[in-house]
Amino acid sequence: MRVGALIVLAGLVACAGPPPTPTTTPEPELPLRPAVPPLWRNVRSDAGELQLVVPPDLIVFHTSGSIHAMRDGDAEVLTVAAVSPGQLVQPRGDQTAAEWADDGGWLTAGQGSVGDAPVRSREVLLPAGPAIELTTAYELGEAGTRWTMLYLIRTANGYGLLQVGGPGQPPDEPPDEVRLMRELIAFD
Repeated sequence: MRVGALIVLAGLVACAGPPPTPTTTPEPELPLRPAVPPLWRNVRSDAGELQLVVPPDLIVFHTSGSIHAMRDGDAEVLTVAAVSPGQLVQPRGDQTAAEWADDGGWLTAGQGSVGDAPVRSREVLLPAGPAIELTTAYELGEAGTRWTMLYLIRTANGYGLLQVGGPGQPPDEPPDEVRLMRELIAFD
């Protein structure tokens, strides 16, 4: 009888087929943070929930709840804002990332709306979490065209963001210093 039961059991296992496919997609493995370049500065928000590493020529002028920095003068102008999830009104379920960012003024640094300007969107995997990169240009009166590259980064506590902007048309790919800032940002 035991031999017969084992044969039946072996037949059932063989006929069962492969194990079921999971119904959820596993979280992607996040890349490692790169090394901090020489002379770059590690800046923390006052409450400590946000960390941004910035190039030495950026002037950090705000760290309360968010971090704001800029470069002005002889070098190319660059503005940077980083905000932790706890400081942001989170997107509603019916909003696209671009709608949320435009409604909040994040695509134009609070200086209007992108209107009919195209907004490029792509997913990127950052050490801080999966992100949506939104890139667009907008007109700023006599100052001319400005670009914004916005990273909406998903964390365990909601979305945090990194906003970087400068004059002219948006670059096709993030400049090296933007790429490094996006890879070195951290939310606690």
